[in-house]
Order: sequence, then C-alpha cells, then structure tokens
Amino acid sequence: MHRTTPTEPNAALLVSVAEAAAMLALSVVTIRRLVKDRTIPSVRIGAAVRIPRAAVHALAMPIPFDDVRDVLRNSDEEDALNEAS
Repeated sequence: MHRTTPTEPNAALLVSVAEAAAMLALSVVTIRRLVKDRTIPSVRIGAAVRIPRAAVHALAMPIPFDDVRDVLRNSDEEDALNEAS
C-alpha cells in the first residue's frame, strides 16, 4: 500500500498518535496525555485514536507575544514581561 507524505495533496487528514508524536518531536505518552486532557482534538475509529493533521499543525504554531501579554494581564508576571521588552 502506498503511504502519502504530508506534501501530497491527498495526504491523510488524520494521523496516528505515533505520527503526531513524530511530527511534534514529542513522545507518544505526551500525545496520549494531550488527547486525554482534550488539549488536542482526536477521534476514535474502533480501537484506533486518530488526530486531525490540522490540529497537530496548530499545536506547533507559536503563540504571539501579545496573546501571552493578554493572558498575563492583571498578574504579577506582566511586570516581568514589561521589564524584558
């Protein structure tokens, strides 16, 4: 059976836990924990757990600094951020 690569237009929409771990350079255990905590969406097909490829890519995206500042607003950590910038 021919396996597709992520650069092919017909690449799989869902990836296995092991594939997601490899894509993010994380352990399978970490990916399973993210699935269990619902940090990353997943679907169960029979006994198999699959993760949307788009969700893996989204998890790898950096968080803009302004978003971090908004989260920390009204906290003591904001002063540390102001001093760092």
